[in-house]
Amino acid sequence: MDGARLNAKWHRELLLNDPADLPRIAELVPGEVETVLVPDLTHILRRDEEPPSLSRYKKLVRRPVDADTMRIVAEWVVATVGRRTNGAPSVTDAA
Repeated sequence: MDGARLNAKWHRELLLNDPADLPRIAELVPGEVETVLVPDLTHILRRDEEPPSLSRYKKLVRRPVDADTMRIVAEWVVATVGRRTNGAPSVTDAA
């Protein structure tokens, strides 16, 4: 961006986001996996109804991170940490 040279092939592949890949990703990951499809979510965790484009990132980065995504991740972290601490107080217990 802003005149810097970019590897076009890498960026095209980065911008391709096929929701059909989620089951395949879960299949390839060893261990427990949870997948969540957040509609219109970009790689920088902002929603955008427009087709993926690096030229949009400059505008999108000025927006806050998607609130639904933050909630989903926070709930997953609390649940995961709670399972791993075997009953020890979780982050939400302190609130």
